[in-house]
Amino acid sequence: MGLSNMDSQLTAKLQELLANNSELSYRQVHEKLQSEEAFKEVGFKKVQKLMRDLKGDGHEGYSNDNEKFDKVEVPSPLPQGPQEVEICISRPDISQKFGMMIDIEPNFGGGHRISEIREGGLVEAWNREHPDNAIQVNDILISVNGKITFDEMMEQFKSELSCQLRRKAMEGLKVDDSEAKKEASEWERRRARVTAALVPGLKKIIDSEFGAGAGDRLGRIEKMYHRVGSNDIFKEELPSGSRLAPGYVENLTPVAPFHDVKDHPWCAELQKHWKGIRQELKRNLDESLWTAGAYQKSNEAYGKDWKIMGVLTEDSWQDEKRFKVTTGALKELKGLVPQFLGSASLLVVD
Repeated sequence: MGLSNMDSQLTAKLQELLANNSELSYRQVHEKLQSEEAFKEVGFKKVQKLMRDLKGDGHEGYSNDNEKFDKVEVPSPLPQGPQEVEICISRPDISQKFGMMIDIEPNFGGGHRISEIREGGLVEAWNREHPDNAIQVNDILISVNGKITFDEMMEQFKSELSCQLRRKAMEGLKVDDSEAKKEASEWERRRARVTAALVPGLKKIIDSEFGAGAGDRLGRIEKMYHRVGSNDIFKEELPSGSRLAPGYVENLTPVAPFHDVKDHPWCAELQKHWKGIRQELKRNLDESLWTAGAYQKSNEAYGKDWKIMGVLTEDSWQDEKRFKVTTGALKELKGLVPQFLGSASLLVVD
C-alpha cells in the first residue's frame, strides 16, 4: 500500500527535525511533534517506527495497483561530527560524586545526552583543570568503562573509583556563554574580597575581648573564610544524608550536622507558622522596602544591588507591623532569646 497523506506529512516532518539535529531521541522528537496541532494525535510508538524506518532507509517509495507515489526523499548525510574522545576520571573513595546527569532515553544516534553538570562534582573539577577538553551539557555519553546502557553506566558511576568515559562533543549545540562566565568570575572575585576583608576585623575584635595576640590563634577560622571565598565546599556522606558545609571549621564538637526535631520542641511551634511567614515575605518583595546595609564598606564589597530588610537587629524588633506573623511567632518560642552577634541577630537557646 502507498503512504497515507498523514504518514507522508509525518515522515517529512521527521526528516526536517532530524536534519536540524540528528541526535534527538525518540522521546524528544515525540515531544516536539506534540507541540504542533497537526501531529498532536501521533503516538510515541508510531514515531519510533517511522524513525527506525528512516534510519534504515526503509521508506523508498511505494506503489499500489500500478499507482505511483512520490518517493520519500531521505536527507543527504549530515557532515560528520566531532570524533569520539575518551577521558578517565578517578576518585579516592565512592563518597565523592561525579556530579553528571544523563538522559534516561537513549539518543536516536546512540548514547545518552548529558543533561546536567552539577556544582562541586568531580566532572566540574575536571572541567576546571581541562578547559580544552571539558565535558559539556548536550555532549553525548557513549559508554562508561565499556558499559553502554543507562543502568549499566549509572552503576559504574555509583560503584567504581575510576571511570573511563567515551563521549562525543556536540559543538553545534553549544552556546556563547562568555558573558555569563565573565559575570560568574567577577562574582567569585567579589566573594573572595569580602571574605578576605573579614579576617582583620575579626582579629581586632578577638584582641579587644581576650587580649593582644589572641587574634593570631584563629588559624582554623582563617581557613574557613578562605574556603568560603574560594567556593570550596566541605562534603561528607553520613548515614542521615550528605553534609555540605561552605563554612566548615575542623575539629569542632559535637559533630551533629543532623538534628531530630523531636529534641527541639520550638521547631514544631515555628513550623506551624511557615505559611504566614512566607506570605509576609512575598508581600514585602517591593525593592523600595529594602535598604543598603549599615556599613558602607560591606555594601561596596557585596555589590551595589546588595540590600537588606531587618526583622530582628541589635536585639530590637524592627517592624512589628510589617512582620506581624513572623515577629509574633518568634516571640512565642519558649526557651529562646535574641542574641546580637556582629551585624546579625540570632535566636539562641536560653
